[in-house]
Amino acid sequence: MLAAFPFFEIIYRFFYARSLRILRKSLKEIEGVHDVYLTSDIKSKDFVFGISDYNLFVLVKNHGHPKRTLREIRAKIKKSTTTSRIVNTDFIPTLTLNEFKVSRFKSYLLRNHSRDLIVWNSILHKDKTIKINTNNTTTYPLIYSAIQDLDHGLFKEDNGKSKRTLVKNISRGLRALDKYFSKDFKIKKKYFQRAKIYLRYPSLLSFSYKTFLLKSWGEILQPANVTPKDNQRELKIPMDLKKALDNILQFRFIDDITLTPSLIQLNPEKVTGKLYIEVHVNEAFLRPKLFDKRSRIRSEIESHQTEDLKFRIRFVSSHLHVFKQTIMATPFPLDNLYRKEACYSLKNLKYSYGLDHNYLNEAAINFFIIQFMRFRSSKQKTDLIGSKYIKSLNLMYRFYLLSYYLEHRKVEFTSDINEVKELLSPQFANVDPLQTVEEDDWKIIRAQLIHFLKKIRSQLVRHDKSLTHLRF
Repeated sequence: MLAAFPFFEIIYRFFYARSLRILRKSLKEIEGVHDVYLTSDIKSKDFVFGISDYNLFVLVKNHGHPKRTLREIRAKIKKSTTTSRIVNTDFIPTLTLNEFKVSRFKSYLLRNHSRDLIVWNSILHKDKTIKINTNNTTTYPLIYSAIQDLDHGLFKEDNGKSKRTLVKNISRGLRALDKYFSKDFKIKKKYFQRAKIYLRYPSLLSFSYKTFLLKSWGEILQPANVTPKDNQRELKIPMDLKKALDNILQFRFIDDITLTPSLIQLNPEKVTGKLYIEVHVNEAFLRPKLFDKRSRIRSEIESHQTEDLKFRIRFVSSHLHVFKQTIMATPFPLDNLYRKEACYSLKNLKYSYGLDHNYLNEAAINFFIIQFMRFRSSKQKTDLIGSKYIKSLNLMYRFYLLSYYLEHRKVEFTSDINEVKELLSPQFANVDPLQTVEEDDWKIIRAQLIHFLKKIRSQLVRHDKSLTHLRF
């Protein structure tokens, strides 16, 4: 890559510096902005001019309008060819001054940082900084983010991102496990040294990426405590899929395959919607020839998808899988409870993870903060408009279940679509789950989601009263 050559680095540095000057001039014109900070550490060896993005954090005056301000900022950035190529506009956290006082938000904003002291420099005011000691913040958002980095980079193999980004995310995830759970995961120092080299010289990944993946898997592959599962309820999946999975299970590097259906089912006679398939692998998976079989296995499973049954496939370490469920580091905080009821093991195995209420409370607060920020950035809107209504119903049902559990400390899952619509609101009674969500539908869905979010907050303020500062 050109960024690896000193001459081109000088040119790139010039354009990056110029983009800051453009930002300083244009963002000062926006009413309501208190300050804008550069959160990218340009002095870090991991930051590569010509490859890395500028990331921003916006503070809005208390009387300002965060969402409107964010729209104006994005418009200003996209107006300039220079800034539009250098600044990451997909995610720009934007908070009011009062909201920034909520300690949970600091933890959320620092979830992708591994250093003890974080310093952000103001773009609008020279010599003005924000300094945050990560040791004084809640660690759960960082741990959750670490697990998600590993999930996307290793288990799902998210090929939509660059190899350098995946190396950065995977190594960051393992660093967090090494720092906070060293008894469960002991990562070799040599692993992090090798990752730093790849981040500095990403061109090496064109022929070394597979080696990096194998080394990463080698750090987390451990057996998990499993026991035979009594009276496992049969999962109604197509026979051709069952036969294919049974054949795949014969590979010596696979210990088990687990299947979890989506919350809502349209047909009581068979599984529909999304089916989450986890292929549990052992240390034999680290042999290059066997490791290469994962693409063939993934393709074989995907060939059995139908119009009404789609798969989400992951190759997982059983040890990390159990660990993730134990600390509730999943997108849905009640996934632990749901899996105990709905997860089906082809080897008839039971994966032991208990229910820790402290972790559940942390997971619920983290879920609430993430969803709040998705609304703030309008990401929920772009995700749901144009999708099938069943996706929105599943999301609303998750919000409902969490609000109910936090209030009653118990929950009962139902997969019946009509029962779910009745629980959510009478206005969804006649909704066709397969119809497409339009702009007008989104307004109703949004109001219902925010209603449940407010109910969730009303329960969580018992653990953190500062959450009352958040403005929807």
